[in-house]
Amino acid sequence: MTLMPPLVEHISHSVRETEAIAAELARTLAGGEVVALYGDLGAGKTQFTRGLVNGLGGEPHDVSSPTFVLLNVYDTPHSKMKVFHLDAYRVTGAEDFESIGFAEFLEEPGAITVVEWPDRVAPLLPPATIHIRIEPTGPNRRRIQIETAMQAKCSRARERKKCFGRPGEAAHLCRVPAEAFRIHERHFDHELLGPRESLPHAERYLGDR
Repeated sequence: MTLMPPLVEHISHSVRETEAIAAELARTLAGGEVVALYGDLGAGKTQFTRGLVNGLGGEPHDVSSPTFVLLNVYDTPHSKMKVFHLDAYRVTGAEDFESIGFAEFLEEPGAITVVEWPDRVAPLLPPATIHIRIEPTGPNRRRIQIETAMQAKCSRARERKKCFGRPGEAAHLCRVPAEAFRIHERHFDHELLGPRESLPHAERYLGDR
């Protein structure tokens, strides 16, 4: 599994490219992640989900928008991960998600939970959610920003003036101790700690500041 940098921006020029970007992200997932997809109607959220499922070894043609049913479930035999695909567009509140067992989805080992229109159920999203924003910039062109939990934490910290950085630094970023991270301009390099250990370590540090 390859660890994602904290903030990545892609430009897609087609549905195929959008799905390829999602498949690339899928290869960084280990199970247990929540992926929140933001974007207007027609932005490509379901297409992105199709790419995720394909990248996990599932059948992309099985993927459809769950707007009217709230939930679709896809098996991915290759990675043996289950994908829960939810759509909050028509929900009246977080209670609708709770009623279909959203909390249980988050606890299922080896599952990936994808949420479209996540702002409508924001209180239910865990802190480590991966936030993906899809913005149409032309008939077939999309700007896709992928923000990991580390970047979201830093964004909140910057608002409290507890982060610093210089223009051009990838993380911009946070006062994470050197024993946890060394931040390079174009990538995250975990030198002393494994990915499962170093991110919580850094988040604990930031949470104490």
